Amino acid sequence: MTGICGLVGPETGETATMLERMVDALAMRGTSRRTVKVKIGNTSYVLGVRQSPSFGADGLFSNGILTLAIDGYFCDDAIEKFLESSLPGSKAFRELYKSEGAYAMLGVSSEGLVGGRDPVGQKPLYYGSDKGVVLFASLKTALTNAGIANPKPVPPGQIVSITNSATSTDDTYRLENTNEDNISEKSAVEKLGSLLSESAIKTVPEGSALAFSGGLDSTLVAQAAMLTSRRPELFTVGLENQPELQHAQQVADQMGLPITVRELTKKEVVDLVPDVVQATESIDPTVVGVSLPFYATCQMARAKGLKHIVAGQLSDELFGGYARFEELAGNNATVKREVWESLVSASANDFEPGDKVAVTNRLDLRCPFAYLPLVQYALRIPAGFKVRVQNGQPVRKFILRKLASSWGLPASVVDRPKRAIQYSTGVMNVLEKEAKNRGLGLRGLFQEQVA
Repeated sequence: MTGICGLVGPETGETATMLERMVDALAMRGTSRRTVKVKIGNTSYVLGVRQSPSFGADGLFSNGILTLAIDGYFCDDAIEKFLESSLPGSKAFRELYKSEGAYAMLGVSSEGLVGGRDPVGQKPLYYGSDKGVVLFASLKTALTNAGIANPKPVPPGQIVSITNSATSTDDTYRLENTNEDNISEKSAVEKLGSLLSESAIKTVPEGSALAFSGGLDSTLVAQAAMLTSRRPELFTVGLENQPELQHAQQVADQMGLPITVRELTKKEVVDLVPDVVQATESIDPTVVGVSLPFYATCQMARAKGLKHIVAGQLSDELFGGYARFEELAGNNATVKREVWESLVSASANDFEPGDKVAVTNRLDLRCPFAYLPLVQYALRIPAGFKVRVQNGQPVRKFILRKLASSWGLPASVVDRPKRAIQYSTGVMNVLEKEAKNRGLGLRGLFQEQVA
């Protein structure tokens, strides 16, 4: 949970001001601030970091050759290996991509500046340029405050290198839409179960909060955690008297896990909009609608003093969970293409807003379905295992339902239809009525709330 930024440009008062504005704008990602500069000829390569000391490890790491600003985590001892490395800066940076994790990184050395994100894109990182200065930051706001009109996300898995103002990119670590494996349904279920359990070991710290609905994804994550001797504390939110709340409570009781339920009033939903819009840097109706109940969940987890929030993000993209997949059932080539396109868009649509909401509430977001070996395997699972027609009806996330059944989860979970969180919690209905009462569309409502 760190805010990082970087700058490449001439050492002038104007570029120094740009850096300060970026670091200032990252305050929601940390309280303390540090900067590191390397000068090559007439060009300065600068890193800035915002870090919350009470949260744990520093955001800056140096092995004497390369200094890294890192937002996120690795699933192994990658940082320890880096600190002992004698490789040139760019090669040491690339070595980190051999370790699974969720991260955005910027580094400076005598070679210049290098930056990138994990191949799934779980942590935000944006860039832009103005007047010969190239800038990177964890938040779009940091770049707009520094004068960048339209910040763009660094593509997940792409490494960007800048030396002597020349920019190059390396796509070696970007995900590929691989061919499907010729495997049985049984072997796919077993492998998925093994990978999800492995992910729980590596991505779910003991004592984590889990955003829980009692639906397929969050219940599978909870069960994977329990199978690996972890007992997450469950949190669920919804509008007053929403049936989903009772369902989540019942499933939690069946699993023997503690759960905290928060019933939101209509006023609380509307009152949360400015905070959610600011945190997500978005007025997109889907982004705000999904993020609002998650924001309320994070508030609960933080109030209990927890530091990690676990979510079931990426399941819908990998396994055909969205409603649009129903009309594609039976057309496996189209399902495969749609799964890939959903995965590609997940960074901007899911991970970036989710991470920003968590960090705003001083929480570290963990997403077990985004564990890279699981993602790579899921891409090789036949599309017919993900979306299929059964008894004349389309079934989404078919293979995950088989996994849930093999793990002995209740039928109320295995067979539960997928509903988008903004609708299942009742949040979107409140927002739509509020917008209508004001004579606005949802975008207008969200813009008005923060104007």
